[in-house]
Amino acid sequence: MRIERLFQLVNALGAKRSTAAELASRFDVSSRTIYRDVEILVAAGIPVTTEKGKRGGIQLMEGFALGKSVLTEKERTELLSGLKGLGSSKRCDSEDMIAKLGVLLHHDAGYWINNDLYDAIQCGRKAFDDIKASIAESRILAFDYIDDSGKKRSCTVEPDMLWLKSKTWYMYAYSLEKKADQAFSLNRIKSPRILNETFSPRKSLCSPEPEEKEIFLRMKLEASQLCRASKELEEGWIIESPDGGYEISASVSEGEWLYGYILSFGEHARVIEPAHVRNVIKERLKNAVEVYSETR
Repeated sequence: MRIERLFQLVNALGAKRSTAAELASRFDVSSRTIYRDVEILVAAGIPVTTEKGKRGGIQLMEGFALGKSVLTEKERTELLSGLKGLGSSKRCDSEDMIAKLGVLLHHDAGYWINNDLYDAIQCGRKAFDDIKASIAESRILAFDYIDDSGKKRSCTVEPDMLWLKSKTWYMYAYSLEKKADQAFSLNRIKSPRILNETFSPRKSLCSPEPEEKEIFLRMKLEASQLCRASKELEEGWIIESPDGGYEISASVSEGEWLYGYILSFGEHARVIEPAHVRNVIKERLKNAVEVYSETR
């Protein structure tokens, strides 16, 4: 594709001076095509220079940095470092792109971030990649979904985006069954299947919102659980109490994940409010005691 070749051409010209013949051989095109590409780059405002003679050739103007006029030094550093951080997951084909951007920006940035967003995915990496591919290729996605009541239902959607909120991944999509935009928690999506049928992306005015409703949670926590809570929760959510313990206060999405998370602290945590969440936890603990009290 010409766009890809133009990008690669700028990358090559930024690395060293080359002749039209050398570039033609590299990109498997004619020298005339190279000259036409150079004309397009110049028309786009990229300062490509040409020199005749034995030591002549084509190259970018010395000192030119693509985007220098719109990106500050700090912004270029953050852009490249951020991309490198995302690439550190080793699950995206980003190394070539980052190298090219480094040349185009005439800038290099070290790795100051090491991140693996896949660690937040509970439904499995293959499922995440299937959803990502469905979005990129604009192909309809079918899957089974576990709702709040624990029931499984079949869904067919036009996926729009993936995003991470409160340590949970969601897929925002247009539901073909409900004829409406919907948010799906990835850890409830089972057996995703990419269909051959394609769709045209919709321009929705709705903001993606998860199915779970937001609640304000207050919970007492023993001091022995501070280390764990500090790793898993936002710093501002944890407040020291006069009795030596701690209190968690935060707006969170209610759902099975929240109930399971509270129960995972066992006897070391107690819900203060809301009352209905406190009652749900009490009922589940009561049921658990009855299960373990059964004799076989």
